[in-house]
Amino acid sequence: MMKCQKISIRALKTTLKCSICRADIKENSTIYQSKTNYGIVCDSCCQNFSEEDIELVVTLFLTYGGYFGKLPKEQFSFHEVLKEIQESVDVKEDSTQILELNTRLLHKSLLHGLYPEQYQAQLKRLVDSHEYGYFL
Repeated sequence: MMKCQKISIRALKTTLKCSICRADIKENSTIYQSKTNYGIVCDSCCQNFSEEDIELVVTLFLTYGGYFGKLPKEQFSFHEVLKEIQESVDVKEDSTQILELNTRLLHKSLLHGLYPEQYQAQLKRLVDSHEYGYFL
């Protein structure tokens, strides 16, 4: 997993929140600061996400809002979310539309607490079923 640095945050009067899961970052916590923005990430998220995933996830949440696990995992259905996204986007087989669909589907998956590996596995199953083969 990632190397996080230990930083003293005693002098701060406000509570810091993780940019991914919104957990409070306590005094003298081990945190990671994103290279692409000012978001900080808690130790737990450092353990569960690769550095590349952290950069992507933080950017997605800054762009589209929300946080990891905001919505119940039990209520997540790849098929339902995909149908919802397809209805709101004019689906053509050009790379821009496919990238937008993948990005929005990944964001929804993260909101429901799916890790990137779980997202990839579910997406692979969909592609292998040839039901939504235009995703890859």
